[in-house]
Amino acid sequence: MKYKKYFMMLLVILLLSFFKLENVSASTKFTICRNLTELSYLRSTPGGDYVRDVDGAPVSFSGTDYLEILGTVNQGGTQYYKVFANYYSSNYTGYINSAWIKGCQEYTTDDNYGNTLRNAGFPESYILPLQKLHAIHPNWEFKVSGPIDWNSSIEGEMAQVDRNLIQSSADIKLRSTENGAYVNGQYKPFDNGNWYAASRQTVSFYMDPRNWLTEKTVFMFEQLSFDQNTQSANAVQSMLNGTFMSGSYSYNGSNKSYSDTFVQAGKEANVSAFHLVSRVIQEQGVKGQSGTINMDGGDGQRYFNFFNFGAGGSGNGAIIANALNYAKRNGWNNPYSSIVGGAAKLASEYINSNQDTIYYQKFNTINGVFYHQYQQNVRVAPGEARKNHAAYADGSILDSKLYFKIPVYKNLPAATSLSINNNGDNTLKSLSVEGCNLNPSFNSSTTSYICTVPENANSVKVSAQTVSEFANINELGNKKLDGKETNIDVIVTAANGNQKKYTIKVIKVGSNNATPSDVISKAGLNIDGEYVSGIRMSSSRQELISNLRNTYNLTNIKYTLSNGTETSDGIVSTGDRITISVNNTSKTYKIVIKGDVNGDGKVTAIDYSRIKGYFLGKYSLSNEYFKAADVSKDNKITAIDYSRVKGYFLGKYNIEQ
Repeated sequence: MKYKKYFMMLLVILLLSFFKLENVSASTKFTICRNLTELSYLRSTPGGDYVRDVDGAPVSFSGTDYLEILGTVNQGGTQYYKVFANYYSSNYTGYINSAWIKGCQEYTTDDNYGNTLRNAGFPESYILPLQKLHAIHPNWEFKVSGPIDWNSSIEGEMAQVDRNLIQSSADIKLRSTENGAYVNGQYKPFDNGNWYAASRQTVSFYMDPRNWLTEKTVFMFEQLSFDQNTQSANAVQSMLNGTFMSGSYSYNGSNKSYSDTFVQAGKEANVSAFHLVSRVIQEQGVKGQSGTINMDGGDGQRYFNFFNFGAGGSGNGAIIANALNYAKRNGWNNPYSSIVGGAAKLASEYINSNQDTIYYQKFNTINGVFYHQYQQNVRVAPGEARKNHAAYADGSILDSKLYFKIPVYKNLPAATSLSINNNGDNTLKSLSVEGCNLNPSFNSSTTSYICTVPENANSVKVSAQTVSEFANINELGNKKLDGKETNIDVIVTAANGNQKKYTIKVIKVGSNNATPSDVISKAGLNIDGEYVSGIRMSSSRQELISNLRNTYNLTNIKYTLSNGTETSDGIVSTGDRITISVNNTSKTYKIVIKGDVNGDGKVTAIDYSRIKGYFLGKYSLSNEYFKAADVSKDNKITAIDYSRVKGYFLGKYNIEQ
């Protein structure tokens, strides 16, 4: 009996081990097709409506597009393939008539390679896509970069409103309604109105590496060092064909080909020549019509800025002027010096600073700073990746040994997508209380309000409207007032279930029982112990004194500077003191102006420099000055606060007081 018991235990252990190994080592068969005999539109059902991309255009495939076959369906005597494929800057699943799809090949994933990936540190959600890529291209090598925290990375990318932009032609639901991106019921435009801030959902989708582990888009993770075995002049020329750089240019009295120039630039800077070509096409367009090459310098010379270094500004005139000044400073008065010199700068400023993939040049999460990002276009990485893939395919070198550095994040959500079911917009477009003025005035990004009503009021009527048609609000209307203070919560639920709570504190107040804190509240300001905030930037001291004095009868106000000097002149600054006396009660408060870290009432480079110095351990901040630096209101000072204050100084972010 004893031996039988041990035998059964051993059998159970062996069976469990077997099933565990079977789960880890399971192989997968899959089919890839690369030849479409004619232009094929992707349909949502067999023979049904077109699947449309995020810009509203029908999704279509042709020629050598890469399709994975997920299944077969017969509809009305016609056979359809259910396919998965990348189309420009997103991934789609749908149906295509099987008669139009040729060049199919079945592959089987390598069991042992899956375990190799796990041992290297790749999470399970990365394994199968990478196994499939390895089955198709066994010479490709993938390595882990990280781990990096997902949540802090998303917060960093969203800290400055124009850090990630989406084209004006894209679906409006991809735009952000966060602070500075959506103001007074309007989306804020950038770059001549052609771009808008991308939503958190949009940024999350394009930043999630798992969405781009397909044959073409995986090239956003390719390490961008020069490889003389694959990046020959002929291979580069295949990428240049059909562009304004397909031929040659005059240099030192002779003709020099663009292909030779890019190879030389890549070799000298140790940067992928394919990446250099892709980057120039992205900046200048196929026809080279951006206006930042062959610029008139006004000094008898022409100047060239192929990579658009320094080409920022509001409007085309400013962009071209800044690009010209940058080219002049670097002596780029011919295509050769601009391409070779630009490649060297790209290497020193990006490649050699850990930003050695297209992905990290767009999302600088590897360094944890979230700025120094090459482009604002949130969708740029898939497009550049496809161009690099095309260069390898045209040069018949796709099966060479290539290296991919793939970010691995901690705390990743189960999945990210652009589906409306994942839309997280839980923002209000309007909020009002009948007969009660909200303080501060309504702003979509402000969630806490105060309003005062006469002490004999019994109820108020609350109204609100959401930005997104897919979001819901809890029941509002008439709300009963209980006691002196009543908190009314307006809860907005987004399509993905995320909730945001707007709170209105309704206070019943009579002149004879008002306290100093009632005076502050009725004026629409915020109290945090001995500190007062919520004062509009650049408000005059006299204006603040008058507003407080007029809240209740017999209110006395004394205003002093941090050194004790009484005044009513100038603008309100961090560190000022205000003493409120009403109904025989007095209290002194210290003023906090978010972003005004040095106490001069303004936001300048000094303020964000002090914030940076603080989190680097080189500068001390305390009391009201610490609170002024904490613009994210999380009781700590980080790179996010630095980015927001700098963004305000540059006119790109609105600091909520």
